This record gives sequence, C-alpha cells and structure tokens, in this order.
Amino acid sequence: MHHSNEGRHDFLQLHYQTLDFLVDRNQFSGSTTLDGIFSLKKGQPYLANWSWYNGEKVLLFDMNSCLKNLFRCGQTGQTQLALIMEPEDFSETARNFLLRLLSRTNGLSSRYMGMIVTSQAEIRTMDLGEFNLLPPGVANLFSKRGLYGCRFPREERIQFFVDLQKFFFYSLETGARGKYEAVAR
Repeated sequence: MHHSNEGRHDFLQLHYQTLDFLVDRNQFSGSTTLDGIFSLKKGQPYLANWSWYNGEKVLLFDMNSCLKNLFRCGQTGQTQLALIMEPEDFSETARNFLLRLLSRTNGLSSRYMGMIVTSQAEIRTMDLGEFNLLPPGVANLFSKRGLYGCRFPREERIQFFVDLQKFFFYSLETGARGKYEAVAR
C-alpha cells in the first residue's frame, strides 16, 4: 500500500449518489480519462468494450455500471475514468485467467487492463483503523465479492473498501447476476 504517514494508506474514493467505494491506491498503476470507448464484437456483461492506453488496445471492465446495478446507486459525474491495472501485479491464478481472456480477442494488450469508474473521485489518505469489519451475517457474502469493510463518515453515507481484483473476478464468474442489497437504503 502507498503510505503517507505511519499506519495511513492512500485510497481512491469513488463518489456515487448514496455510497462511496474506496480502492487501495496500490491496486492500480495509473488512470486515464476515456476519450473513446469502442465495442468488442463478442463481449459479455460488463466486459464488452476497449479503449486506447499508451498506444495499446486495452480491455475495459465496466465497474461503474456493475456498481450502479448491484448497489442501485446513481452516478454523480458524466466523465468516466479508467483505472489501469497490470496483469503482472495479479496473483498467479488471476493473471493466468486474465491472460487467457485477453488472448481470445486479437489485438488486445496483455500488458494493461482498464476498469471504468466515475470521474467523481479523489485520493484520500486514511488509517485502516477507520474501517469497521462487516457484520458476520454479510461479511462472508460480501468478502467473496471483494468488499471487506466499511466506514460511516457522515450520516446517510456508507463507504465500502473494495478489492479491485476480487470484485472483477467475482463479477465475471457470476456475470454479476445476483444483486447486492443496497445497504444504504
């Protein structure tokens, strides 16, 4: 994790209408504004587009739509960003899965993958001690989906700590069929 002070870590805070999602800054190597999004000929839910990054065609996972659908939360901004991840930083199993997926479509980069998120985002430095563990009843369900903790910094707002890799792979495995309950409602 990126450390700014002892015990504190940098997170990207993604703002939606009723919820925020916090991503460890260490889980992505960069970000870019999406000027053009192009459709794949054969896509699957949330994985049907690509864009250019560093002169390469990069597969895009639409985390933005997935979060909005699963949590029934509205987007606050129009512009979209892509968080850039490098398969070499994934676990061996995850890396092999992703490389097989990328090899199915000619011309896609095997060096990068993008995750579409809202542009309403900011880097925040927080202490991990600020997060609450999820209640036992939902902890098992949510941790399988890459959601490990939450915090309640203001009334009527919940912030979830999201593991990008786990969220991505769970969403692909399930096709994001099952809806998460909107905890904020």
